[in-house]
Amino acid sequence: MKSDLNFQSVSNEINTILNADIQRLSFIYGSEATEGMKRFPIDSMPVIQNMRVLYDYVVEARLPGNFPIGDVLHELTDYFLVTVPHSPMIDLHSDQPIEGLCAWIVETAVARWGLDFEEIGSFTIKQIATLANMDERSVRNAANPKLADPLITVRGVDGKTTVAREDAIRWLEGRRSYKRTTFFDEAGGRDLIKDGFNDLLDLAQFIKQQAEKLSKSLDHTLQQAGLLKEYAEWIGAKRSEHVVFDLDHFSALAEALDINAEQKRDFILAVCKVFQKVELVWLEQKFQK
Repeated sequence: MKSDLNFQSVSNEINTILNADIQRLSFIYGSEATEGMKRFPIDSMPVIQNMRVLYDYVVEARLPGNFPIGDVLHELTDYFLVTVPHSPMIDLHSDQPIEGLCAWIVETAVARWGLDFEEIGSFTIKQIATLANMDERSVRNAANPKLADPLITVRGVDGKTTVAREDAIRWLEGRRSYKRTTFFDEAGGRDLIKDGFNDLLDLAQFIKQQAEKLSKSLDHTLQQAGLLKEYAEWIGAKRSEHVVFDLDHFSALAEALDINAEQKRDFILAVCKVFQKVELVWLEQKFQK
């Protein structure tokens, strides 16, 4: 796993790619045809929501049981692994280098999908290394037949080394660095103590979903909590730089979302933790500059 990976950096890369792609398409179809795309908040596009789920699948090994992962992977594989890397125009119009975070997420999700849903009969050393959160050299060393529990590999006529699915599962489940996938029911809610929130986007999605469950409009919910305009913009995926943790605000929000007294404490602590996490990332980036 990329050690400094977080969903905010993935989201930033998606924004870079999509903005560059809009510029590319405007040369083909004309600026008028893409004007609506420029006005539409990129963070509200399905690609962001789907990549959010894939990020959790890859990093946290968690996946909603009803998520159409096969269809989503087919679409995103075509875009992030074919269109983006082979389009010099996207690279030309990018306002910053594309590091390949999205491609890594999709590639890793494909490998885990193949393992979980029997979609792949054999795996490459690179895929096994990614799933085990190890480097490729260590995985190759683990295939030494002299070891007590070696990784069983097969060398094909083309010279490529692969691992059968059954052997991959057996070996991976013996590694502490490997996480078995947990499938969960989205309607069942989340454990705020155990799961918390991955980032501010994840928290914003939770607030929107809770409001929808209560058949409340988001604006009405925020008004009940006494939250200001910048909070509505943040939850609408437009901006987040002016949003800070405020105990009174989020305590009022918990009440507006009908979060019971027992869970209210857990909700506020989870919110506080995710804001602290964001602050630490911001500070690290500041120091690096």
